[in-house]
Amino acid sequence: MNRIDQAPGVVGVGAVYVSGIWLARVQYTMQQSAHPFGGALHVLDGERDLFAPPIPAEEYVLEIADGQRYPFVPATGNPVSGAYTFAAPSTQIAAA
Repeated sequence: MNRIDQAPGVVGVGAVYVSGIWLARVQYTMQQSAHPFGGALHVLDGERDLFAPPIPAEEYVLEIADGQRYPFVPATGNPVSGAYTFAAPSTQIAAA
């Protein structure tokens, strides 16, 4: 069981990787109540446009403060402000 399964929300500073390459430092809030998980993030440093990153985006990964990594997809957001909501990839939802 991941620590994220034990709390209703996890907040911290982490990193977003695209296809294994660092893209941005972010502040995140993960909500376990979403199925299987979801949340919001705000880009603090790095690439703000997660919908059209400078590298082909085959896989997004959020690395949270304790080093755990979660694949995700940006759901809604604003590239100008760097604020987004995110969800688990549809392959994880289908497997849950």
